[in-house]
Amino acid sequence: MFKKDEDDLINDQDWNSLKITAMNVVDREIAFVTSTTDFELSDDDYTGLCNKYWMMFYNSCVEYHIVSF
Repeated sequence: MFKKDEDDLINDQDWNSLKITAMNVVDREIAFVTSTTDFELSDDDYTGLCNKYWMMFYNSCVEYHIVSF
């Protein structure tokens, strides 16, 4: 799912490591999307992007959980 360019497997991480990994994935997606803009984003636009990509991440997790049953 959100693991596009990482080859290492994520096995049994503690809660803090897992939170950091999730934050890095979402931050990387936001950085990728904003890297092509020539202008600075407003706070509202950045918050909107954060909400969008966190929601996408959450939906991927829920879908993975449903499919795994």
